[in-house]
Amino acid sequence: QASAKRWFCGDELGRLAGEKHLIGLVHGQAAAGADYMDVNVDDFLIDPEVGREGALEIMYHIFELVERYGQGIPACIDSSDPDILEVGLRRYYELKGSAAPPPRSGGHAPAPPPCAADRRRSVCCCCRR
Repeated sequence: QASAKRWFCGDELGRLAGEKHLIGLVHGQAAAGADYMDVNVDDFLIDPEVGREGALEIMYHIFELVERYGQGIPACIDSSDPDILEVGLRRYYELKGSAAPPPRSGGHAPAPPPCAADRRRSVCCCCRR
C-alpha cells in the first residue's frame, strides 16, 4: 500500500521508487507461484490524500503492471464497494483486450474472474497481506 501511495502522491523521485517497488512485488508474486495478484483498493478509498478517483487510478496502474510484469497471472480486485468492482472489472477486461463483462442488470454485479474463486496462495501485491 505504501508503494502504491508513494507512486500516486509522491514527487518524481517518489513516484519512480514506488513504481520500482510495485514492479518488484509483482515479479516476486509471479516467481512465488501466485495464482492471482490481489489488488486491494478499499484502504485507498478512505485515505484523504488518495480518495475514490485516486484509488481508481492506482488500481488501473497496478492492472497495467500486473499485465506487463505478472507473467500471465491475472489480477483480482479486492474491494467491498460493488461500484469499484464493476469499474475495475470493465477496465481489466479492456486492458486484456477481451469483451467487457455483461452490464449490470437487476442490481447484480458482473461475475468475478475465475481467479477470485481460489484464494489459496494470494498475497496482496500492494500491502503483502
